[in-house]
Amino acid sequence: MFSASHFPALAESRFRVLCRRGRVVPVYSGEMIEETVRAYTSEAARGDLLEKWLPLILDTASVLCEDLPSIWHKELVQGRGRKACETMGTTQRNNVVNALRALPHDGSSPDVQHALRSWRDGDTKRKARRENSKEMRVEVTQAARERGVKIGPGQRLLQSEHDRLLDVFGQSMIERFVVSGGRALEVFQRWRANKTEYPYFTRFVENIVYQEVLFVSNHAMKLDVNAQIDLDILTHLIRADIVVTNETGFMRQAFNDIWRPQGKRIFTSPEFAAYLERLE
Repeated sequence: MFSASHFPALAESRFRVLCRRGRVVPVYSGEMIEETVRAYTSEAARGDLLEKWLPLILDTASVLCEDLPSIWHKELVQGRGRKACETMGTTQRNNVVNALRALPHDGSSPDVQHALRSWRDGDTKRKARRENSKEMRVEVTQAARERGVKIGPGQRLLQSEHDRLLDVFGQSMIERFVVSGGRALEVFQRWRANKTEYPYFTRFVENIVYQEVLFVSNHAMKLDVNAQIDLDILTHLIRADIVVTNETGFMRQAFNDIWRPQGKRIFTSPEFAAYLERLE
């Protein structure tokens, strides 16, 4: 959506007007904002980011969403479950907005430079994941086999097998990203007993199972280095109705497999602009 070639379709549409009326309420996730702000480190894209993309986001963002780990903490550790708010509080939102508005045009922002290291670490892990995809497929297949779960070409998991993998990955993710130490088991058992009560974390774990089974069962599919971030962005369809993306690969397949059956909709930037013309 935010690229030199795709942005004009949205900028020249009725998007701003409909947002002001409250007819359209955009969901800007922490992951989407991070991916967009990465353009700050590119001299070629920085001008568009600061002069076009961020002003549109900030003009239309009545709310900004937390990143997923913060939402999981609210759901699981604070025990809010479905009542966990996915959006930033007023003070946090204002701090983020002010920081984005204050980004210097010369690329010297210390905040972005500080974040750059973690972004690069994440990129390295994504590239390693793609390059080691064959080894990972073997490892996932072996881990599944050890638990009596059979995964092969063209196979779909039985519900019991799916649930076992969900528990294995869920416990691991809680220990690594949510809470450590002795409390991790308590949190895991609470989540395991009622997964639907924790929709964002459960969707994350479902996404892990979906991704690994997809690549294990379809060896012809090329592992997408951006698969995880695509799934993270799609996760916000838990409360949103539409995703706008110009991606044609993994993200679109994941949407078709996971979200289209739930009645969600997907548009390219031009398609979304045309859709907005039909709204009153």
